[in-house]
Amino acid sequence: MHIESTRLKGVKGKNFEADIEYNQNIVAIHLPVIKVMNRETVLEMREMLKHWNQFFKTVGYEETYAAFDIEDDKMKKLVRLLNFEYIRDNLGFSIFRYIGE
Repeated sequence: MHIESTRLKGVKGKNFEADIEYNQNIVAIHLPVIKVMNRETVLEMREMLKHWNQFFKTVGYEETYAAFDIEDDKMKKLVRLLNFEYIRDNLGFSIFRYIGE
């Protein structure tokens, strides 16, 4: 199953890069580069997510998602620290939904 979407690149934090993938039905966050994972990085990501989620809701998306390889245990830990909840595994990806603070 392939879903047509657009991916915006170029959002950078102090120790990471983030991409936003979207189509008319969903919006998802990707973290292709994480240079350093520490408390400061997680706090910066949380702050960005809070603002992005509000923006996404304003433009009509009901929820924000993250999807990554099923076997990526580091990402599973990170998305839980960022207040995402597990939805399901699908086509080799673990899918999480942002629930906010």
